[in-house]
Amino acid sequence: MAGERTDWQWRDTGSGPGQCQRIAAAADVVRENRVTATYRSWITHAAACGECRPDLCPAGLELWKSYRQAWNARVAGDDI
Repeated sequence: MAGERTDWQWRDTGSGPGQCQRIAAAADVVRENRVTATYRSWITHAAACGECRPDLCPAGLELWKSYRQAWNARVAGDDI
């Protein structure tokens, strides 16, 4: 199926240990996860970094650029 990929999801069976089930993940979910992951990396760094400003922290700036790139690709639909 175009625009989808295979992923795994935890499924609670109600009794017993549960299981992982293979599912088809839509491209929108994949895009959102990329945006969320890059934002989370940036915000985690910014919270821990005492000097996190674009003019003082090159690592923070690079993480911010990665997030903006993922966001722009999400908006444009270019990241499938």
